[in-house]
Amino acid sequence: MTGDITAALAQWVADMRYETLPEAVRREARRSFVNFIGCALGGANHEAVTATAATLDEFSGPRHATVIGRRERLDPLGAAFVNCMSSAVHTFDDTHLKSILHAGGPVSAASCAVTERQIVAGKELLAALAIGIEVACRVGNMLCVAPARANISVFMTGVAGGIGAAAAAARLMALGAEGIQRAIGIAVAQSAGVREMHGTMCSSFVPGNASRAGLFAALLAARGLTTAPRSLEGPKGLGNVFASPANPDAVLDRLGTEYEILFNTYKPYPCGIAIHPAIDAALEIVAQHHPDPTRIEHIEVIVHPVGTQLTGRPDPADSLQAQVSIPHWVAASFLRHTAGIAEGSDACVRDPKVIGLRSRVRVVSNEGTQPPEASMSVTMADGAILRSHVQYCRGSHERPLTDHELDDKFLTQAIPVLGDRPSRDLLTRCWNVEASVDLRPLLIASAPR
Repeated sequence: MTGDITAALAQWVADMRYETLPEAVRREARRSFVNFIGCALGGANHEAVTATAATLDEFSGPRHATVIGRRERLDPLGAAFVNCMSSAVHTFDDTHLKSILHAGGPVSAASCAVTERQIVAGKELLAALAIGIEVACRVGNMLCVAPARANISVFMTGVAGGIGAAAAAARLMALGAEGIQRAIGIAVAQSAGVREMHGTMCSSFVPGNASRAGLFAALLAARGLTTAPRSLEGPKGLGNVFASPANPDAVLDRLGTEYEILFNTYKPYPCGIAIHPAIDAALEIVAQHHPDPTRIEHIEVIVHPVGTQLTGRPDPADSLQAQVSIPHWVAASFLRHTAGIAEGSDACVRDPKVIGLRSRVRVVSNEGTQPPEASMSVTMADGAILRSHVQYCRGSHERPLTDHELDDKFLTQAIPVLGDRPSRDLLTRCWNVEASVDLRPLLIASAPR
């Protein structure tokens, strides 16, 4: 790799202004913020989050920061960890499909923690989110987009998410280009994540750790900690370590004129993104044919190879393993006619009817199938075959969630935690974040009273 990629990227982060961001980018930053707060509320009381929050509570520094959806307060590093972990624990977070990166959680949680250390206006927060997500996605592209090749077992959120969080936090802290460059390098020093963690509590630990690492990087950079100046492109830098080869041109190519946040997507279902086409196919057959699940002999679903590699687990034992199981979500969709958080619960996973039907689901990998696509055939006891083909699943770049659908997603997760009126008030404040002069009241409103 040649050139000073890290330095040029840091200079861009320092120079960008909210007013120069295209309106489409600002809108997507708002949507990312709404999605993040909603998902953090939805996961706030998960047992993995509770265990992590209790551990961090024992060692917390000054309790300046809100823990979204919970009553305790933590130091900013702890809050960034827990809030990001909450947003990821139901696998309901955003996805940058080119890199299979969930950037919104790490960047948003770290940025929110900064807003409770200093006064930050809504426009500055949105600029930081847009820019931090852009940085994370472009680093992910460097490792994943052809001609780059990264091992599919690398958990890109842990590798690149903290780098975007560091850039956003360092920008909010006004560290300047040189300080942002060092923050990126310190975040690179902490990059880690393997997909073996999928199906366990560590699946959400990885993004939580990325958010904390990014904020920690910015705080250390502010204190003058030094790092390698070419942390992304150096001979032993991130690109050459995590990809064979890397695609360094992806970091700066059309930077500031084309935005990766516009390729960020929001999930309609709380499970791995590769499962979503199969869910849509199942729900389409349910809506059109109303099949009796007890009369289903066999279900075959054809998906992109990534679907079987990442989410082909045939017999999940619990809700965490079900997050990466196409057979589970297909069976649950046929039996319950929906696919929400309840369908990913332990109770649903262990339901004998679900277990029986998912044993009759066969997942087939097909190189000719695109990632947002699935084909399904259902053979009934009388020999009838019901078919569905989904070209673009809900929540894909080609078929994105509307603002109204994001509202529904937010409220479904928030109301059980905050109640109806506080949830609706908070949703309005999130959409209107641009007008805020101080983010702290909004974040305080995200915790139960």
